Amino acid sequence: MANLERCSYDALMERNLFMLELVAPSALPGHIDVGSKYFGTLIAWDARAASQDEIASFLKTLIDAGCVSFVCWGPDCERVHDIADECDPYKDNDSVIMTTWHADESIDDATWYFLNTMFAMTDFEHGFRSSLAISVGSEPWASAMRAALRDPRSFSDRALATSDV
Repeated sequence: MANLERCSYDALMERNLFMLELVAPSALPGHIDVGSKYFGTLIAWDARAASQDEIASFLKTLIDAGCVSFVCWGPDCERVHDIADECDPYKDNDSVIMTTWHADESIDDATWYFLNTMFAMTDFEHGFRSSLAISVGSEPWASAMRAALRDPRSFSDRALATSDV
């Protein structure tokens, strides 16, 4: 089973930063506690081989735990994004789960977006105090995300200096 790792606290964004490194989507724990009612998630996953039901189950577990913002990255991230929109239990209300996909960006650019611009809708913002990065099936992606989460401000400064973010 995957262990939830607390990486740091980002004082600028006022969020605790967590990491999960999964060998497969089925390794996602059934109970996720990141210490806040609502949180956002960066998902780095090559979802091309995943069925719609597998993706929906993965996302619903996160939504049930309080995820209200998804940043999707990796091959087939557009489909993960679309399924997240379909799973949104709030879609018929004024508040919705925020979703973005970053197919044409590097893992660093998607991580920068996750750390610096991801937000929650107004109804969720007061309980939005944590962010969770999840890598599915890729140790290099997990390492890149973990390094960014351990020192988010230094990572962001470097990313802005070397990218067109």
